[in-house]
Amino acid sequence: MGLAGEWFQKMAGTDDIWEFRTFYNRQYIRLFVFWDKRDSEQTLIICTHGLLKTSSKTPGVEIVHAEQLKTLYFRQVKK
Repeated sequence: MGLAGEWFQKMAGTDDIWEFRTFYNRQYIRLFVFWDKRDSEQTLIICTHGLLKTSSKTPGVEIVHAEQLKTLYFRQVKK
């Protein structure tokens, strides 16, 4: 199992948004990330934002926010 399978889970129904999951100090922490693979030698992992998980389902608004930030990121780096 590679790094992605151990630490990251792809968010179903998204445009390649992944969730980094960890448990720290008795709290579940989720960070939303995506990969920037434009460079053939380097891959960047970009974190859009995070939250403290309080329920079993990730709020849809948080997923939409991550996708919007991904779109904005790639618009900015193409300039």
